[in-house]
Amino acid sequence: MNPGNPWVQAAKISAVTTFDSDKKHVTYLLQQIEQRDLALPDFQRDFVWKPGETRELVRSVMQSFPAGTILLMQGGAKHFKPRSFAQAPDLSGKEPTYLALDGQQRLTSLSLAFSGRGGRSGGSPRPQAAWLKSSATRKRRCLARPPTLARDVHFRRDPQ
Repeated sequence: MNPGNPWVQAAKISAVTTFDSDKKHVTYLLQQIEQRDLALPDFQRDFVWKPGETRELVRSVMQSFPAGTILLMQGGAKHFKPRSFAQAPDLSGKEPTYLALDGQQRLTSLSLAFSGRGGRSGGSPRPQAAWLKSSATRKRRCLARPPTLARDVHFRRDPQ
């Protein structure tokens, strides 16, 4: 067999790969992105979600609704070239512990929303804070962390 064949390389990877199910809190995953310990393999497509899709995901997360599974590969940077999430800190040569094989759109959306780095407009990233309006205070504030009472939160666009 040709050792340069991608199928042979994939068979070698799968021969040493094990799968395990583990629950991780979303804040842990977002911290891993910020600390450059969670990245993407370079073959992943770019971030494409629109702001409305991100808002719906944030609503679901804040209401503790299931938001699907995330597939991470530990040590994946040994097999695939890693790259950082959209608008996340650059890897700058750091080898991440995990690569996200599935769930990139959701993780990027949450990272952008909760870091205050923004969203997308016209196909290119642009800083856009997530503004919240609390029904209790009727004051707008920039989202720095998920509010404790999701029922008191209404999403509003930045009043530029």
